[in-house]
Amino acid sequence: MAKAEWERIKVSQDRGQDILQQARSRLLDGEDTFPSQEEIADQLNMSPRTLIRKLKAEGSSYQDLLDDVR
Repeated sequence: MAKAEWERIKVSQDRGQDILQQARSRLLDGEDTFPSQEEIADQLNMSPRTLIRKLKAEGSSYQDLLDDVR
């Protein structure tokens, strides 16, 4: 229940951010491991293909974000 509430709060905070910032935030939130591209897409309520397209439109990719966060 607490996790569901955290996700609801996180989504409401993310609404003002672009997809690049949202995905980077999700990568930074990872505790021991980084979430996969599919997991981030799921958290952002979109398909992995849509995430790829949106990141590409902003001149980035999942791998670029992952490299930056590491």
